[in-house]
Amino acid sequence: MSDAVMMPVTESQTVTANLTTIVEFVKCDCCGLTEGCTQAYMERIRERYKGKWICGLCGEAVKDEIMRSGRLISTEEAMTRLSHPGFCGSVGLFGVTS
Repeated sequence: MSDAVMMPVTESQTVTANLTTIVEFVKCDCCGLTEGCTQAYMERIRERYKGKWICGLCGEAVKDEIMRSGRLISTEEAMTRLSHPGFCGSVGLFGVTS
């Protein structure tokens, strides 16, 4: 995808800037959903989830688990809890299937 933006500098000059956004498709390490996103976004998500690509839905499940715990737990601990078959094994979160 490439868009050209025309920005008038003076009456006789025009500057053209190319805005290029490269979208890559990546598969969620939890549920297998494939999403299109930018490299910068993927880096932020992988940093947040210890190198794993987590889709938005699974990310919400992690946040919900942190809130439900009743005490302060880490993202990593929430991900471990979600990998328990009794909680979410039926949907395959974090590689667990029942």
